[in-house]
Amino acid sequence: NVVTEAGLRAGETLLIHGGGSGIGTHAIQLGKALGATVAVTVGSGFKAQRCRELGADIVIDYHDEDFAEILRDRADVILDIMGAKYLPRNVDVLATAGRLVVIGLMGGRKGELDLGKLLSKRAAVIATSLRARPAGEKAAIVAAVREPESFSSAHGLTFYADEIAALGLAPTLVMMDPPEHSLKRRL
Repeated sequence: NVVTEAGLRAGETLLIHGGGSGIGTHAIQLGKALGATVAVTVGSGFKAQRCRELGADIVIDYHDEDFAEILRDRADVILDIMGAKYLPRNVDVLATAGRLVVIGLMGGRKGELDLGKLLSKRAAVIATSLRARPAGEKAAIVAAVREPESFSSAHGLTFYADEIAALGLAPTLVMMDPPEHSLKRRL
């Protein structure tokens, strides 16, 4: 989504909400391989450390910090799993010509959008979902993740094989806090 939908390019800043999720960890590595500055939001120190290890440049614990204050007007692309809850702050964070890609609704379905702010930034909101796609499109997306070189050439993109190899990228399917940390958060 950050490449095919939002056109992320080298030198841009990518904000990933849910950096410790499976999609988030993949997006961190992809963003770094493409030459982007990668910022993430996370909910624990454990996830923050893992995201740094995967290449995140800016790590924001949403319990203690406000991503909108830290990144105001700096994000070229935002990958958002939260939806409504983060919509106004996501628009604040977008740079001129920024692209907000909404892929989840964990924070709600209905939010208020300041169209004047969006227009003044010449920004775009893109909503996309894997669930709503036909089986053939889902298969193509899976193939693109498994064989990024084929995907890159098919879409006129540069495949950064050397950069990816140098980063030692590895899939992270689930990133969970150690049990002792999860218990402390609940207390």
